[in-house]
Amino acid sequence: MREVKVGVVGCGYMSQLAHIPSLLAAEGSKVAALCDFREDLARELCRRHDIPRAVNNVETLLELDLDAVFVLTPVQCHYGLIQAAARSGKRVFTE
Repeated sequence: MREVKVGVVGCGYMSQLAHIPSLLAAEGSKVAALCDFREDLARELCRRHDIPRAVNNVETLLELDLDAVFVLTPVQCHYGLIQAAARSGKRVFTE
């Protein structure tokens, strides 16, 4: 099975509680990067979960070699982030 490289946009409560742990546990999934405007938070989560990359803007995240992007931000932020991810050719998941 080919590994699916995933980037996560938004490192808030639900990301930390549910999404990141679920992605880390999913067979065939590799969380390759976290993105949050609070870069210190993204770095801390990367350190804690052995995730290789933390960034503080979606443009940088979308330049990475990723198969999919999880947009896990407040709903009012979704539209632009989903559009940018889709334009970059990534598969997009959101909640």
